[in-house]
Amino acid sequence: MENDEKQLGSCLKTIIDSVEKYLHELKSGRQSSRSGARANDSLANSQLNDIITFTLSDKENEVVDALTHDIQLILNDYLPKLSKICTNYVFDFFHQYHFDRNKKAFTSVLPMGELHSFHRELQGLLASLEAFPAAFNGQLDVVAKFIKDYPTFKDKPGLWETTLLYSAARNNH
Repeated sequence: MENDEKQLGSCLKTIIDSVEKYLHELKSGRQSSRSGARANDSLANSQLNDIITFTLSDKENEVVDALTHDIQLILNDYLPKLSKICTNYVFDFFHQYHFDRNKKAFTSVLPMGELHSFHRELQGLLASLEAFPAAFNGQLDVVAKFIKDYPTFKDKPGLWETTLLYSAARNNH
């Protein structure tokens, strides 16, 4: 199982790196067309409002399409290497982003306005692979840092379908 978790971690890290590459590309493209502060504000504001409040350029559409395609390729590369529990964990996460588990493909491109929160959620998912076992083993410093960095994961089930609190209580911590 430990090797499986490493494969899952590697998969998530590869996806995170890809998202960061495309976010950087979007940011640099926007800064060349507008002032840097306004470009970042419009990207962040659309995320906060959960709606897209600006029109995407052809370049931005191409970048989001390419990112969605790259993530699909990464998933299709890693999914056969993962156990059923890890595969289901990945499917459950990507379902909210319109990933069809039967077709193993996105049914629509990732929403531009959600890329920053998507990136943050992926980072939390990766960090949870360390935090949940730490809760089980009583490593409170690791758990406290995880909760501080990713507070939305506090009550979400992890890979083993338990919450952090249950993981800690299960081993009397």
